[in-house]
Amino acid sequence: MHTITIILLATLFTLNASAQGQIISMEKLATFTKAQQDSLQATVNPIPIPALYDVDYYKVLYLTPYLHPDSLVQASMGLAVPVNTECEAPIAVYGHGTQMDTHVSASRMNSGQWEVGLIFAGTGYTVALPDYLGIGFFDTTKIPIHPYTHTFSQGNTMINAARATRNVLDSLGTSDNDQLFLFGYSQGGHAVAAAVKILEAEFPGEFNIAGSAPMSGAYDTKNAQVDLMASFDPYPTPGYLPFILIAYQSIYGNLYTDIRDVMKSPYDTVIPPLFANRVTGNGGINNACNPVPRAMIEDLYIDSFFNDPNFSLRVNLADNDLVEGWAPQSPMRMYFCTGDDQVSYLNSINAYTAWSAAGAPALDTVNFGNFDHNGCAPFAFLNAKSYFDSLKTTCFSSIKRLDNSLNTSVYPNPTSGIVMLQGLNIPATVSIFNVQGQQVRTLKTNGGAAISIDVSTLAKGTYVLKVIADTGVSNHKVIVN
Repeated sequence: MHTITIILLATLFTLNASAQGQIISMEKLATFTKAQQDSLQATVNPIPIPALYDVDYYKVLYLTPYLHPDSLVQASMGLAVPVNTECEAPIAVYGHGTQMDTHVSASRMNSGQWEVGLIFAGTGYTVALPDYLGIGFFDTTKIPIHPYTHTFSQGNTMINAARATRNVLDSLGTSDNDQLFLFGYSQGGHAVAAAVKILEAEFPGEFNIAGSAPMSGAYDTKNAQVDLMASFDPYPTPGYLPFILIAYQSIYGNLYTDIRDVMKSPYDTVIPPLFANRVTGNGGINNACNPVPRAMIEDLYIDSFFNDPNFSLRVNLADNDLVEGWAPQSPMRMYFCTGDDQVSYLNSINAYTAWSAAGAPALDTVNFGNFDHNGCAPFAFLNAKSYFDSLKTTCFSSIKRLDNSLNTSVYPNPTSGIVMLQGLNIPATVSIFNVQGQQVRTLKTNGGAAISIDVSTLAKGTYVLKVIADTGVSNHKVIVN
């Protein structure tokens, strides 16, 4: 295996926020040909999407904050990079669903979700698949448990996965096309919304968020998700409740002095060790729980939760709520199903209502109807990809290799009327394409020191001027204003 390791200097002992997204190491795990991707998709995707490019898949270790901006720790991710694309690819960051076995991860290619990255990468996206903190390859002495549904760490993990991706691309001698897409399902939906909120508030302009797709996420943690504590009905994934309790205790330290203050016997002695061993999966933990989540919780704790607005768990849930106090300013499309049996669809309805009222300029929702949580996912993923494809910059406005073997140049650029093509001393065909790849102008020339091309009748925008001669080709971006 090909491994690139970046040795961290002594200064990393006094890390600060400026090191966020720095690569610790990267390792190529595999290369997937188009044929291999198509074969794999036949087993995992109900509607296969033909691969257009081979894909290199990497394990990447990078730095991201845990509890505050200066608390940088190691995180891991899978990274799917399309090979030999005609133009620069956008970066897409994927937030995965709840994962309780910390050894099952995209960075190990055993998560059952890393294939999502492969599907998107095969059609021209560079896809980062962060494991979240406490999952994959991390420092067990610093992170006792994955900080489940924690807005700060999950949002920043997504953001720093994008930063680390840019650093990887730099090391490979390439770059992205200056578009960032974010998408995630279930817990990943919450992570996507958290990342958009943090990016727009704290790092405006660092990334061009071309589009985001939070899907079936628990955005309304202080309202819609409270039903989990209130209901006497069985719940398909009862392990979510103790996961939040134990994770929030590790983050805030204010939920209990002893787990027995919160959880009834025998759950107080059975459940915590299952999380502590780091290898029990979702099924094992859910099976060890009472099907009715509140039946595992002490009655006094439940009474305090519902009757005291300043109760610690209430305050912590509000701290991770994403509904109030902001609105996404970049394009966002939310996906959900009203039949969702794990994450209440009211999360999406409440978020959409609040964000719209707060002035979100490019927000919409898609409801796929009465599918349950797992049944909703295929529709959400396929439609999110179509949504991203509609926003993705075309090759003609983002050329990766502006091949200039003819050694030509253009000026002035931008222009409102005439563009001069300089350095073409042989016969050639000059064509102009718009961002949709449509040819809008063509001319033949015998060459000359400076050739005048009138673009005054073209609509304002970005175009590609392509020169083809017997001895070579050159391409130039031209902006008409």
